Amino acid sequence: MAVLSINGYDSYSGCDIVVTASLPKSLADDASDDIYFTLGSLQTLSISTHQDKRPVRSLGNMNAKDYVMGQRTIAGSLVFAVFDRHFADRIMKAAGVIIPDEIPALDLTITFANEYGRSSRMVVYGVKIINEGQVMSINDLYTENTYQFVALGLEPLTAEEGRPS
Repeated sequence: MAVLSINGYDSYSGCDIVVTASLPKSLADDASDDIYFTLGSLQTLSISTHQDKRPVRSLGNMNAKDYVMGQRTIAGSLVFAVFDRHFADRIMKAAGVIIPDEIPALDLTITFANEYGRSSRMVVYGVKIINEGQVMSINDLYTENTYQFVALGLEPLTAEEGRPS
């Protein structure tokens, strides 16, 4: 049987993704290493970056000569299905906080692996929750918790080394 392989064009669906959050050891009680949590009820993760760009102008010319780079913001949202407890129950207990916006900055590692044995990963560094909401309705089959976050850094999606060709 022939196997079709097009190198460099791997894809993943939402079902191929696992997200883990790491709580730095310096913030966790009695931890010798970072503590990792699998975010199993996470349904949606969105990430956006924005960088200000300002025009450089000269007297007597209405057109911009060039644009300079300004500040960058990394932000996004998390949507969780609500089961029998808060998604961050274990994280909040480990960090000693009672409300999600008090959780110390987390690093989110997004691991991708598909049925063809391909895998990739990306990391969002310094994730701080800034907003929390909950959606419940007689029109919905399940309840969702929604969060907005800001982050300090982003490692783009990269293919894992040593994967099958």
